[in-house]
Amino acid sequence: MARSTWSDALGSHKRLRVLREAMQALIKNNIAHLPDRYEKLSALNNRPVYALDVTYQTESTHFYPIHPSP
Repeated sequence: MARSTWSDALGSHKRLRVLREAMQALIKNNIAHLPDRYEKLSALNNRPVYALDVTYQTESTHFYPIHPSP
């Protein structure tokens, strides 16, 4: 995938299709081989858990750092 911001990458239908195919394969592989680290947390009540990478990209034109208050 071309180096670009997340939004730019998904703006291309071809790159979006490639990303979706890759993500489906990764999810299928992870479900089969990685442990569910949250299965014993009863507070989740079988809710799905998603992991996100929220790293700031300083090269992005929409980069506005947001830091939690102390």
